[in-house]
Amino acid sequence: MLSPLTPDIVLTTVRACGNEDGYRFWLSRLSLQRCSAQTARLAVPDYFHREQIENRFGGALRSAFNRLGYKAKIIVDALSAPLPPERASREARAAVDARAAQDLSPSGLRVRELPMFYAGNMREPVDLDDFVEGLLLAKSLNLIYGAPKTGKTFFVVDLGLHVATGREWRDRAVDRGGVLYLALEGNVGIRNRVNAWLQRHGASGEDVPFAIVPVSLDLLHGDGDVEAVIASARRPAADFGVPIRLIVIDTLSRALAGGDENGPDMGLLVRAADQIREATGAAIILIHHPRKDGSGGERGHGSLRGALDMRIEVKRDEGGEIATVRVIEARDIESGAAFPFRLEVVDLGKNRRGKPITSCVAIPADAAEVEPRGPKVTGAAEIARTALANRLATEGQPVSLDGIPSNLPTVSVEAWRQEANRCGISTGGDEAQRKAFQRATEKLCGMKLACIRDGLAWMP
Repeated sequence: MLSPLTPDIVLTTVRACGNEDGYRFWLSRLSLQRCSAQTARLAVPDYFHREQIENRFGGALRSAFNRLGYKAKIIVDALSAPLPPERASREARAAVDARAAQDLSPSGLRVRELPMFYAGNMREPVDLDDFVEGLLLAKSLNLIYGAPKTGKTFFVVDLGLHVATGREWRDRAVDRGGVLYLALEGNVGIRNRVNAWLQRHGASGEDVPFAIVPVSLDLLHGDGDVEAVIASARRPAADFGVPIRLIVIDTLSRALAGGDENGPDMGLLVRAADQIREATGAAIILIHHPRKDGSGGERGHGSLRGALDMRIEVKRDEGGEIATVRVIEARDIESGAAFPFRLEVVDLGKNRRGKPITSCVAIPADAAEVEPRGPKVTGAAEIARTALANRLATEGQPVSLDGIPSNLPTVSVEAWRQEANRCGISTGGDEAQRKAFQRATEKLCGMKLACIRDGLAWMP
C-alpha cells in the first residue's frame, strides 16, 4: 500500500533524501504548495536561480516520491513577491510564451534559461556582497602570489579563519561563513597553522566552519574533482547552518595536476574555478608563485590574469621580519591597499621525542615597523633610477601586455636611456654612456627597483 501524499509526509521524506546530499540547511526552508500522485509543486526561496533550484531540490524531491512509491511530474518554482499591476500582464504574457517554447531551440535542443535584468529593474543601487569589507566579494576569483618563505599561506589562513569566526579583520567588518581550504601540498603544516591561530586568538574551534581537504585534486581533466569540491563546499552549510564564503586552492600549480600553466591548460583551470564559484556562491583564492625571471607578476598564461577579480602580491625583503600584502589590481574594489604583517611563533606542545612543536600566526604589523625596502643606491644606478622616475612622471602610460602590471606606468627603455644620458650617467662618449646605462639597469633590476620587459621599463 502506497504512503499517503500529505505535505508533511512528503517534506519529511524530501529532507531525509536531501540530507544524504548535505542539503539540510536549505531543505529547512522549503514548503510544498501542492502534491498529488501526478504532480508536486515545491516552493523555495526566490534568491536561487532555476538551475540551482533543480540541482539542489529537484533530485531530492524525485527521490522522495520514489521512496513513497509514486512517479510524479516535478514542478519546482521560486516564491516571488506580487507584481505591480502595471507589470502583471506583461510578465504573465512572457511567462506563457516561455512555457510554450518549452526551453527548446530551433534545432530541438534544450537550452539553458539565462537570467536577465531590464533597465527598469536596475534603478536601485546594488550593494556589493563584500563579506570581508572592501576586500573579498562573493563569487569572486582572486589570486595571491609571492615567493617561497614570504608567509602567504599564513596570511591566507589568518584571513580565512577570521571569515569562519566572523571576527573583524584589520578594522573591516566580516560576514561569518564556511571556509574550505584545499591543501593540495599536504596537510600537516596547514593543520598546525590552524591550531596555532585558534590558540593565539582564544577560539575553541568547535563552532568554526573552517575545513581542510588534505588530498591531491585534478581540476583540469574532467569534472569529477570539480563536482567533489562543490559537494564538499556545501557541507559547512549543512553542518553549521552558514553559507560557504571562501574556497582556498593551495596551490594553483597542484590543481593543474601536471598541466601546462603557460598554455591553454590555464584557461581550463579558470573554467573549473568558474564552475565552482557559480555552483557555491563562494569566493575563490588561488595561491600561486611569481615569475622566475624576477620581472614581476605571477607565473602562467595571461588568460588567468584576465579572469581575476583581484590580484594580490606578497613581498618580504631579504632578511626582514615584515612582509607586505598589496592589492595590485582589482575590479570592483579599490586597489593599492597594503597589509603589512609579521609572523609570531606559537608553541603547540611537544612531539613524541619531547621536543617542542611550533607554528606561526600572521599578526598585523604597524606601518612604523615596515623596514625600508632594498639597499642604498649610489652612483650611476642612482642617476638611472632618478632618470626613470622623471620619464615615468612625465610620459609614463600603462599598457595591457602579458607580464607587465596594467596599473603601473611604463616608458620605453630607449626613452629611459636618453634621460639617463641627459642626467649625466657618464662623462665619457657614447660607448661609455651605453655601458654605464647597461650596468645601472642590471643593478636596478637585480635589486627589484626597476623592471624591463619587451622594450618597456617600469618601477614595481
